[in-house]
Amino acid sequence: MAFKLRNMVNAGAYSAISNAIASLAAGVTPTIIGSIIDNSGWQAAYLTTFGIAVFVILALILINVIIKKTNSNKTGKTEV
Repeated sequence: MAFKLRNMVNAGAYSAISNAIASLAAGVTPTIIGSIIDNSGWQAAYLTTFGIAVFVILALILINVIIKKTNSNKTGKTEV
């Protein structure tokens, strides 16, 4: 997914965006999951992680479809 997006922006912007997202996730995730574990237990943390994973997978599929459609409109070809 990341390699498809890198062609849409310049290398500096792509690097900044990907690093910002990775840094934010690495800093926030332990705090949020720790809070869920303290308040609701491990099972809630596992279910939350599973829910987030499903959401991310669906979002990546949607982004992939949008990028393919945008690229096919630019070139006039239909990608499969």
